[in-house]
Amino acid sequence: MKKVFLALVLMLFVFGAFGVEVVKHDIVVTMSEDGSGNIEEEYWIRTSSEQGKALLNTTVESNEMDDWKEIGIQKTLKVPVEEMRIIPEVSESDIAIVVLQYRTNELVRQVETKGKKAVLALTEKEFRFYNGEKIKLPFSPPTELTVKMPSVLTLAEDVTPPPFKKRSEIIDGKKHDVFVWSYRQPFNAEHFRVSFTREVTIQSQISTEVLVKRTTEWFGTPINLLAVLIILGIAFWYRKQIFSLVSGAFAGEPTAHEEINHSE
Repeated sequence: MKKVFLALVLMLFVFGAFGVEVVKHDIVVTMSEDGSGNIEEEYWIRTSSEQGKALLNTTVESNEMDDWKEIGIQKTLKVPVEEMRIIPEVSESDIAIVVLQYRTNELVRQVETKGKKAVLALTEKEFRFYNGEKIKLPFSPPTELTVKMPSVLTLAEDVTPPPFKKRSEIIDGKKHDVFVWSYRQPFNAEHFRVSFTREVTIQSQISTEVLVKRTTEWFGTPINLLAVLIILGIAFWYRKQIFSLVSGAFAGEPTAHEEINHSE
């Protein structure tokens, strides 16, 4: 199937056009109180040729993320994904809808500490729209971004950039503050922040999640950590031999007192 898809893409390049265009993109990010989140992205695509319809049908049949990327459909948030679903809805018309649903346990990151409170935020760094300097909400295709945050969470600061609309919504019986940014008023900013505060406790600092995260920051990949542990284990096991070797290496070195006497 992969070879058939690549051959079809190559053929469309030869003929000069895909005939598939993303005409609308909606992103909905729903935060949880524990910092995890659910993301749903809805892409509207138009096929303007028989070749485009053939490409769409082949992509639907494979339904692999790499194939969808070829026609401009990919996940916007660069977060570790726990669960992922791709739901295509194709009809006889020229418009098809593709929905991406994914979940992450690392939606927010700690950006600062204020006294006994940690500030956690959904930032520009989690978005594909961020180029390292600025985050830009696309106008083409028309893009709308919605972030839903549980109202029990306390905002650390004003949402940045200011949302196009703000409202409240009940989700699973809980009130959420809803912030909407739209292609009707697209933003181009250095930072994106939807932040909230959380009490810093001793228990939260020694939790398994925090320890694993800090260990990863210090040592990098688990392989690096394993290598360090192995080296430390070997050093501990052979500590007596190592001490003897080190002591022997410096046994013939003159002491500071001997060097002074020798110089005199």
